Amino acid sequence: LITKYKYLTIIGDLNLSSVKDWETPVSDVCNQADFIERFTSLGLVSLVNSPTHRSGNILDLILTNQPEIFERPTVGVDNIVQSDHVAICCSIKLRVKRKSFPSVRNFLYKKRTGKL
Repeated sequence: LITKYKYLTIIGDLNLSSVKDWETPVSDVCNQADFIERFTSLGLVSLVNSPTHRSGNILDLILTNQPEIFERPTVGVDNIVQSDHVAICCSIKLRVKRKSFPSVRNFLYKKRTGKL
């Protein structure tokens, strides 16, 4: 994946409850340790380092190989829905190369009102 795409980001409720610190992620749960090993081998880092669940766990994550494109990721912003998770908000800085399209020329013809 990392060689095919310049930007790689995984966002979601990953339920890796055994990980307490995403700055230096470790887990004693086998499948969670495997996941951590895979995402770190892809160069992904977590932008979320504070609890996202009412139990105090960090369950919702933004994992990315381009952390510099994310501005001010914030946990616990005003929740607009009732949930046991808190919202995570951020802005993404991307430059999009827009395609240019040829200009369209419209020709308006008057209806001819005579005979040839």
